[in-house]
Amino acid sequence: MGNTSLARPTITTSLSDVLASKKIDVVIAAGHPYSLEIWKALNAAGFHTLLHPNAKAMKWSKLITNILANATAAICDIKPNEIFEHDRLFRLEITAIEETLTVMKGMQLPIVRLPRTPSHWLAFAIKRLPPWSYRSILTNRVSKGRGAKYPSLHADLLANREHSEISYLNGTVHRHAKALGLAAPVNNGLANILSEIVTGKIPWDE
Repeated sequence: MGNTSLARPTITTSLSDVLASKKIDVVIAAGHPYSLEIWKALNAAGFHTLLHPNAKAMKWSKLITNILANATAAICDIKPNEIFEHDRLFRLEITAIEETLTVMKGMQLPIVRLPRTPSHWLAFAIKRLPPWSYRSILTNRVSKGRGAKYPSLHADLLANREHSEISYLNGTVHRHAKALGLAAPVNNGLANILSEIVTGKIPWDE
C-alpha cells in the first residue's frame, strides 16, 4: 500500500475470500499508478472503497490499533480484556500508544480516520480525556473487535513460530523515536522481551 516501486500486483484468492471481504471497508493509498484503477474496480464489485493521499499516515494510524493489547497479551499469555482490567498493564498499553502518537507528531503525520478502526477516537481520548473515562469503552471495543481470536503476536507464540512481526510493530515505534531523538521505552521493552521469548532466550513461562 503506497509503495510506488511495486509492479502490477497479481492477486490469487478464492470466491469465499472475496465474499467475506466485502464486509470490510477498503482504504487505498493514492499516488500509485494503479491506485485509481484498483479503486474503480473494487467499487464496481460492491466494496466500500476509499482513496487517501497519505499512505504513511494511513499505516501509522493503523499501527496504533495493531499494537494495542498485542505484545503484552502475548508476553503475559492473557486475553486483551484482562490487560484493560489490570491497572498497571492498562497504563502500560496507554503509554505505548502515547509514545506512538509522539513519534507521529515528530514525523508530522496526522491521524487518519480509517473505516472500522478506532485510531482517531483512541488518539483523541488519550490526548484529551482522563483514562477512567474511556477505559471500559476501550475494553468493550477491543474485545468485540477481536472476538475469540488471539492477537497476532499471541497467536504466533501459541503456534510455536520461530519468527514474530514485533519488530514491525512496537519495534518500529522505537526505531523511529530514536531517529527523531525521542524515547519510546515501553515499545522498546515490549519488543525486546517478546523477541527474546520467540528466539528462546527467555522461557515463555517466566
